[in-house]
Amino acid sequence: MKAQGAMEYLMAYGWAILVVVAVGVILWMMGVFSPKTVSQPIGFEKLYPDDWSVHDSNQLTMHLINRTAFDLNIQSVVVDGTTLTCTVNGSGSLPAKVSAGGEILLDCNTLPDNYPAGTTYTLNVQINYVNISTGISQSESGKLAGTAV
Repeated sequence: MKAQGAMEYLMAYGWAILVVVAVGVILWMMGVFSPKTVSQPIGFEKLYPDDWSVHDSNQLTMHLINRTAFDLNIQSVVVDGTTLTCTVNGSGSLPAKVSAGGEILLDCNTLPDNYPAGTTYTLNVQINYVNISTGISQSESGKLAGTAV
């Protein structure tokens, strides 16, 4: 009796179970269940990276916006404990002045790890700067995440 009941159940609902399994496989193949890396800066307040990329040549490019009411002098960029060598706006080097509300483009070399194209990353970034008005040294830190290009 029990075997007959189980067989009737499979005959009646087996097709629905197959459809659910097929839909699950299709969604899995489309990558719906794969975690995505969100490209969003976390923790930055005064010097905000509104755009950045990590290249497979061990290079970090950041576009920073000075959100303070003061001119700042960027002294260094540290990623995961390593101080990077940076060029400013394609030519100069650090230290570099960023006016209140101004923007700056930094191209920094020698990331502590290699990130081949397509790999995801999370970088702990610290930007050291001096408030030009007060002469006080400060730092801005946060995380940058994304996929290397």
